[in-house]
Amino acid sequence: MSRPSTFTISGQNWTYYGCGGREKRTFRTFVRTFSEEVSRIEFKHYCKGIYNETQGVPNQDTFVIEMFEYSGSSYVFNDRSAYSRSNYAAKLYNGGKPLSGKIRRSFPDPINKSGYAKYLVEHIKKASVRTVMNYFTIPTDADENIEALAMALADQLQIIIHEPDSNADVVATNYQQYLIAPVERGWTPMKPLYDGDAFWVDPQVTVRTHTVDFYERFTHTWKIINTGSVPWKNRKLVCQNADEITPTAEQMSIELPDTDPNRSATVSVEFDARGEEETFVSRWFIVNEDDSNCFPEFSGSLNVTIDVRNMRFKRTGGSSIG
Repeated sequence: MSRPSTFTISGQNWTYYGCGGREKRTFRTFVRTFSEEVSRIEFKHYCKGIYNETQGVPNQDTFVIEMFEYSGSSYVFNDRSAYSRSNYAAKLYNGGKPLSGKIRRSFPDPINKSGYAKYLVEHIKKASVRTVMNYFTIPTDADENIEALAMALADQLQIIIHEPDSNADVVATNYQQYLIAPVERGWTPMKPLYDGDAFWVDPQVTVRTHTVDFYERFTHTWKIINTGSVPWKNRKLVCQNADEITPTAEQMSIELPDTDPNRSATVSVEFDARGEEETFVSRWFIVNEDDSNCFPEFSGSLNVTIDVRNMRFKRTGGSSIG
């Protein structure tokens, strides 16, 4: 038997155990085809990742019809019923029919995110939340949160409907953003500057909140994983609100090492807490060589929360004099 070959697709390893070169070429074709489909989330790929884990939705036809309704589409399907005779919606589901311009124009821009997200929360089975997260390549160490997942999935549907030429896969990155800073109103669809670009901040390495004493110096470390398909070149982490908070970072701009997809970059910065008792948030963004924000509207997972306390004052029972 020949030596196994391993291929990586969207961060997941696939191992080939075949014997001959012909079988291996066939497997490589499968890997390439699957990878291309995953890199651009088609409507059929999107639907399959959700519908199979729902409850109270009798069939694929109904799933698409209700998705349209709750997202604000005015499109009317013929022979409407739980088991439509035309099955046109089911054909959209499985890719047998494309999303035409007429269908896309039937949706508001942006789509009704709150209505659709509520629908997903009601119908995705609680026991299947992790399965849906895995399907959309959300890292396995992420906390489960159905509301954050529903909002991230709504962001992806917005792109599928209104940006048909886009390769943006925003589910994982937006999910982490919604975990940290849920958006309840005034929603704007979030997408990266470059199609296919995405990141994940490793919570096992990155401590989000630092509780420190007056004038304490401490180090904050980010481990940022390139979970997209765009290689990172000449990027930086930049502090956006240094003039608005009391704690100061030793550097306002930190160069990120060039980072290929599925690789990570680890960088650190030293802070001086200074002497004001309050909780501050130091806001950071990833920018390109032209200082353009690579992830507009994304910030939560890169932010540093600094809880400054006068611990000496508390230790001495209210007197700061030693």
